[in-house]
Amino acid sequence: YLSTDKAVERLHSQPGLVPVAINPSANGLVYFADIGATPLLEWKYIYTIERLAGENAIEEMFSTDLELLTRDDLAIDGVAPDGLVFHVSRCGSTLFTKALSRSPRNIIINQGGPLQEGFWAAITDHWQHPPEINARNIRMLQNLVMLMARRRRPEYQRCFVKLISWNIIYLDLISAAFPAVPALYLYRDPVEVIATVLQETTAVLRAKGQAQAYGLTGFSPSATAGMSDVEYLAHCYA
Repeated sequence: YLSTDKAVERLHSQPGLVPVAINPSANGLVYFADIGATPLLEWKYIYTIERLAGENAIEEMFSTDLELLTRDDLAIDGVAPDGLVFHVSRCGSTLFTKALSRSPRNIIINQGGPLQEGFWAAITDHWQHPPEINARNIRMLQNLVMLMARRRRPEYQRCFVKLISWNIIYLDLISAAFPAVPALYLYRDPVEVIATVLQETTAVLRAKGQAQAYGLTGFSPSATAGMSDVEYLAHCYA
């Protein structure tokens, strides 16, 4: 654990340090790992982190208060997003971002771990209400994305951020944080998506019966716990 002042100092010194997860409990913690100049080529951001951890290739790790993301003095060399990719799930979004990643000039944030659940849980009091569109939350989201998209390789020129499918419910806040960034929504008939999900599963099923289900469906956790998977998924994708 480092204080936010010490964390800022380390971020200035080590360009390979990126956020890898957020713990929304209490006042929140953000976890950093030094991945050096390793390109993010796996189909999900956290899989690159996982591979490097398995190879004992991460030399520095620390946690710090989530308040770090509110600061204006991070001065990190992040590549500002050139495009945001939203999707309905099981619709070809991974193939699309794999194509983008074939250019070494593109940094692709594929469903960045801190953006999947931790950040949103932290700013919604564990899914109790929609995120407020205010200066604090906008600054935190901007800093988080810019930290994940640090210019760790000299050839990086562009950045594309692919969010997890259900992040679309936070479109208003994301658009407020990146108002000039074009957004693409990849779509597929939800009936086909559900049929595929029943064979391959999806992250939204983990939320069934949990507090997060309220944000995804508008129904209480107990109500979603009593639904069949198909009924629950139908409410999510609606």
